[in-house]
Amino acid sequence: MPFVFLFTLTFMKTSPDFTTLPDFYKKYVTLLQDVDVLEALKASIEQTIDLLLLVPEDKGEYRYAPDKWSIKELICHIMDAERIFAYRALRF
Repeated sequence: MPFVFLFTLTFMKTSPDFTTLPDFYKKYVTLLQDVDVLEALKASIEQTIDLLLLVPEDKGEYRYAPDKWSIKELICHIMDAERIFAYRALRF
C-alpha cells in the first residue's frame, strides 16, 4: 500500500473566500459550499486508494480501445492535474 501523508492545518480556513475566488471556479465551489474541504480531501484520498487497490497490476495497461489511454496513463494524468490544482490553490 502506498504511503500517504495527511496533515491538518488548524489555522487554515476550510471554506472558500468568494471575494478572492476567480469567477470561473465559483460555480464549482458553490456546489461544495457545505463541505469541509480538508475532510473531503481526506475522504477522497482514502476512496481513491481503496479503488486503485482493486485494480490488479496486470490490468494497468488495459485500454478499452487501441487509441485510448491505459489505466496507468489515466492515473498519471490525474496525478499531474492534482499537482497543478495544488499549486493553484497555494497561489490564492
